Amino acid sequence: MTLSNINLIFVFFIIIYIIFYCFTTLGNYCFNKDLIEGKSGENVVINHIIRLLDYKAKLIKINNNNKFDFIIEHESGLSRSYEVKTDTYISESKDSGNMFVEFECRNKPSGISTSLADWFVYYIPYLSEIYYIKTDDLKELISNNNFKVTNNSGDLNSNTKGYLINRYNYRFYFKIYQLV
Repeated sequence: MTLSNINLIFVFFIIIYIIFYCFTTLGNYCFNKDLIEGKSGENVVINHIIRLLDYKAKLIKINNNNKFDFIIEHESGLSRSYEVKTDTYISESKDSGNMFVEFECRNKPSGISTSLADWFVYYIPYLSEIYYIKTDDLKELISNNNFKVTNNSGDLNSNTKGYLINRYNYRFYFKIYQLV
């Protein structure tokens, strides 16, 4: 066995350990797992937007900071930026009816507080639903209401805070699509 084969085996076992750790000690709160699910959700939304625009649009930029996730440009030249949140917490046995909109993590502004995206998109894989709202409209909705704030909602010790917005009571503020 060569040194590179031993290194590959070692890396494989480290990955297995991380996955096992995330699923057994932190439940659904594991940043690396959440990141993978988030990127997967972004791809679903990108494809959905391009289909909504009759394939007359293209992805022009993927962003890896807290300002926005990606930009799509229509063939007319008009481009829009999007922030996507993928909620994998909702399942058959866990659905409070709320959306979680993060605004702080690790004692720093995050999520809706730092987003410069034109559109905020909330994707729920279990329900095959996508909610679209202009980011400024979401910020106004939050400022005009007294939504419940949760603490410690993310990874262990992240002190993630967010607003809980009832999907049913506030659905008329969103463009909602059911994926088929």
